[in-house]
Amino acid sequence: MTWETVRDLGRTGATIYGPKVFSRLLFLSRARGWRYLLSWGHRISGIILVVFLLLHIWTLSSLKDPDSYNAKMRLFSSFPLVIMEWLLAIPVIFHALNGGRLLLYEGFGVKDDKALVGWGMASGAGYVLLLGWAMVRGDQWVSTSLFWMGATLLGLASTGLMVRPFWMSYQPLGWRLQRISAGFLLVVVPAHMFFMHLNVAVGHDASRVMERLASPLMKGLDLAIMGCVVFHGTYGVFSILSDYLGTRSARVALALAIGASGLLLFWAGLKVMIP
Repeated sequence: MTWETVRDLGRTGATIYGPKVFSRLLFLSRARGWRYLLSWGHRISGIILVVFLLLHIWTLSSLKDPDSYNAKMRLFSSFPLVIMEWLLAIPVIFHALNGGRLLLYEGFGVKDDKALVGWGMASGAGYVLLLGWAMVRGDQWVSTSLFWMGATLLGLASTGLMVRPFWMSYQPLGWRLQRISAGFLLVVVPAHMFFMHLNVAVGHDASRVMERLASPLMKGLDLAIMGCVVFHGTYGVFSILSDYLGTRSARVALALAIGASGLLLFWAGLKVMIP
């Protein structure tokens, strides 16, 4: 799918269906460019994922009462919430793939946005449809160790590719670490979401979840993912808000507040994973 195809689809949709939101997005794309929309889409989807992390930790905190956890999982298995969870895959995969586009642009000088956006849209649509298929079936099973061995190796390989171009950058340390952590999260976050619907019981049955958390290797992997997500997300929120602060003292205060919030969030997740 080419950039011209995306543009023509947008014009056709605005002409035939005329929804106000779509028309507004089309107007902004013409006035500011698609990079402007992708930038704000990346920010908004990132904030959505930070909120999802909060809800995820809150849900897992119910593991101290297995009956309460299982009751929540039955609620989340209701049709309206299953649809909402499926729709959540859209900001997840958009943030991941658009983040990959930014990594290629910033770290490797790949600036063919037309091709990258086209491939990203096709890949994202494929992921969302495949996840929907897994959620509808609900009876798949895959080896936890083999799945996560493959995902972890891919994540580490992706991280390794990001170290050289970003660590040698003259940008602030937080910026560099966020880009390097993005290489890992680009693989493991979509993999985690997909795995939870391949092995349904692993995420929806309290005894199976606690059994998984009891494994030192899986516990270490979960902690690594959570640490990267917390740092990546809190630094992203800081980057967004600091754009609207004019003084250095205000940015320092914001950094301290968000840093403290990130540590509290990590501590809450740590209490869940290491009772």
